[in-house]
Amino acid sequence: MTQDGALGAREEPGARGRSLRRAAGLLFPAATGVTGNLATGNLGDPWSWGALAAVLAVHAGLLLAGPSRWFGGPVRAAAVSLVAVVVTGFLVLAPVSPGEAPACAKADPRTSIKPPIQDPDLGVTWERGFACANAGGTVHAGPGAATAKVGRLDREGPDVFLCVVETGDGHWYRTVADEPWAHGGWGYISEAHVRAEHPVPGMVPCPEAGVSR
Repeated sequence: MTQDGALGAREEPGARGRSLRRAAGLLFPAATGVTGNLATGNLGDPWSWGALAAVLAVHAGLLLAGPSRWFGGPVRAAAVSLVAVVVTGFLVLAPVSPGEAPACAKADPRTSIKPPIQDPDLGVTWERGFACANAGGTVHAGPGAATAKVGRLDREGPDVFLCVVETGDGHWYRTVADEPWAHGGWGYISEAHVRAEHPVPGMVPCPEAGVSR
């Protein structure tokens, strides 16, 4: 074997090692982006932005420090870092198909929400409702974002929703806030915060105030 051949044989394992490190430097942030996307669900939850900020901060540090050893130059290192950060951010924020909307279970308001179960505004005694998963959000006095804010639903859910109003901007669900600010927390929350098919199948339309049902 010639000296050149022996030298090539000795360098081959090192070349493979560099290729693996380069691949890992590009695939690791991409995999993290996918993981972050799936973990947050990307359903309009502001925690998605927090996850993105954390991912980008970590990778900006790692990729700015690491590739200079693998790609042999600050310009290429900066380019690889930028590409990896952009790809990671895209993968975190890329829309996730929600699939089939989760079903809401029938619930007895008397055991699922705090008393009173006599609706103070609609003149209704609610005997049943629907327990639906939700992302938390502000409860309004009326079925519309322009009405007064009366409380907030927690993110943990599920919460009980009693009836539905269809408006020009979607469906609004009657509920009681977990954190009441006014009117005992009784009010409506937008469909954007309720993880279900809209309108919820089987849910009754809300009566007008003072109309018994």
